[in-house]
Amino acid sequence: MSRRTLIVSALGALSVLGAAAALLAAGAPARASAIGASASSSSASVGELTVSFTAATAITGFTVHIITARGTDVLDLPEADFTMTSPPGTASSTWALGQAITTSQLLLGTYSITVDATDTGGDSVTGQPAGTLDYLIQPTVTLDASTNVLSYSSPATTLSGAVTGLLPDGSTRPITGQQVLVTNPQGQSLQTQTDASGDFTTSASFAGTFTASVSGSTLASDSSAPVTVTAATTPTALTASVSTARTSYGQQVTVSGQLSYQPGTTLQGLAGMPVVVVAPGDPQLSVPVTGPDGSFTARFAATQPGPVLVYFNNAQHQESGSIPYLAPAEAATDTITVDRQTSLTQFVASVSTSRMVSVHGCVGIAHLPPSVGGGVAGAVTIQYAASKAGPWRRLGTISHLSSPASGSCGIATVEGAFRGSYAVKLARAYYRASFAPKAGANLLRSVSAPALAWKYLTKITSLKVSARRVANGSKVTVSGQLLQHTKRWIPYDRRVVQIVYRKPRAKNAYWIVRVTTNSAGKFTATFRDTFSATWSAFYPGNATHYDCSSTRIKVTAS
Repeated sequence: MSRRTLIVSALGALSVLGAAAALLAAGAPARASAIGASASSSSASVGELTVSFTAATAITGFTVHIITARGTDVLDLPEADFTMTSPPGTASSTWALGQAITTSQLLLGTYSITVDATDTGGDSVTGQPAGTLDYLIQPTVTLDASTNVLSYSSPATTLSGAVTGLLPDGSTRPITGQQVLVTNPQGQSLQTQTDASGDFTTSASFAGTFTASVSGSTLASDSSAPVTVTAATTPTALTASVSTARTSYGQQVTVSGQLSYQPGTTLQGLAGMPVVVVAPGDPQLSVPVTGPDGSFTARFAATQPGPVLVYFNNAQHQESGSIPYLAPAEAATDTITVDRQTSLTQFVASVSTSRMVSVHGCVGIAHLPPSVGGGVAGAVTIQYAASKAGPWRRLGTISHLSSPASGSCGIATVEGAFRGSYAVKLARAYYRASFAPKAGANLLRSVSAPALAWKYLTKITSLKVSARRVANGSKVTVSGQLLQHTKRWIPYDRRVVQIVYRKPRAKNAYWIVRVTTNSAGKFTATFRDTFSATWSAFYPGNATHYDCSSTRIKVTAS
C-alpha cells in the first residue's frame, strides 16, 4: 500500500503568517520559523501516524493536535506517544506513533493536524499546520458483467460486484447499505445499493466501459477495475420516397419506404420497429411502426419545401434511439417544392419636420397556420414616386424582418415586421413596400398599396445681423423672413423662429431667443452679445411644414 503524505512542510503556510506579522509590526521584517513539520499515514492502517521535522537543531519536544473541520481539538498526542525512527540528535527527525489511533480515541472522518514543537536552539512553533488525516474506512470495489457482448438476442447485461472495507484497526468487513454508482465515460450512470453481504447488482441495456465507485463521510473513495461491454451491431438499411415532388401549400403528401437488417449474408425486412419521419416544416414529425415486411407509410400536409428525412435508431431522435445492438440508418426523399404567396399589410409612411420619412408594415405568407415557425425569408425595398402610377424609384432596403407581436399584423399568420427611416427625396410623394424573397425560399414577390406622405417646404431668407464685430455685451439685431411653398413661395406668418448660435469649435448649437414672424413672415430679434459665435435662424416645423435653417453669419465679440 502506498503512503499518503498529508503536508510536505508547514514553511509555506508560515509565509502567509509571516506576511500578517509584518503588517502588525508596521513594516518590520518577519522571521520565518526554523521548524517545519509534516505528517503522513498509511492507507493500510490509517491509525498509524508519522511526523517528520526539519529544524536548525534537534527537536526537544512536541505535541500533535488532531482538529475537526470546525476547529475543535479532539485528540492530543504528546511526544511520549511517539518513537524516533531517525538517528537521535539530528536536526531533521522522523517520529512514529507507538500505538495506532483507535476508533475509541477518534471518530471516523477527515481531520487537520497541527504541531507544537521546540528545538535545542530555542526555536518553537505553536499550531503549526502539518497536514490532514483521512481517518476513514478504506473500501475495495469489484465489478463483473454477466455478458460482455450485447446482441439482438441478448439486449442487456447484469453488472454485479461487492464492496468490502479495511477498518482502522486492520480488520475487514462487508460494507452494507452503501450507495454504489456505476458509470461509463459517455455520462450514463446506474445507481444501486449493497445488501447485507456487501454485494450489489444492476442491469444495463447499453454498451460501454463501466466502473463502480463508492464514497462517504466515513468511507474513502474507491473505484473498481473497468468492465467493458460491447455491442454486436447488425447492419440496417432504409429506403424512402414521396408521392409527388411538387405541390401547393396544404396538400397531403405520402412518404413510404422499407426498413431492413442483415443478420446474416442477406437483407431482410425488420418488423415492429419505429422509424422517425421528419417532413419539411416543423413540427411535422410522425413515428410509424414497420409492418411484417419492414415497410412503413406516413402522410403529412406540405407546408415547407425540402426532402423528407427518415431515421432509424438515430441518437438525436429519442423515439428510435434506444436499440444499441442494431446499427442506425437514415434516408432522404427527393426535394419537395411548395409554392406559396406572400402579402404586404399595414404599410404606413409618415414624414417628419426634419425631412425624414418613416415606414413600417408587415410581410406575411398566405395560408400558413400559426404553428409553423421560421419567419419570412427575404428583404423589403422601400420605393417612392411623384404619383400613384410611378415611375417608382428605390429609397432603401430593409434586410432584417423582425417578429411582430402576436396578431399585430392582422392578415397573414406567419409574418415579418419591418421598419425604417430615410431622407425625403420629394416634399410630396407616394411610398410603397416591395417584398423580394430570398433565393430558394419558394415565396412569391408582393407589393403593398401606396401611401401618400408630405409636408410644405419652408425656407428662411434675407438673414441679416446689425454688425459683424461688436463690443462684448453690446446689442446685436438679427432679422430675416420665413417663407412657405404652397403653389409658390409666400410669407409664413405667426410662426416662432429660433435665433441660434454656435461658438467656435463647439459641436452643438443653441437658441438664445425666440421670435414670432409678422404678417409678411418677417422677424427681428435684438439681444446682448457676450461672445463670438456664428448666428443663424431656425424654424422647427410643425404638423404640416418641414423645418428649415438660414445661412450662418459670423459675429465677433471683443
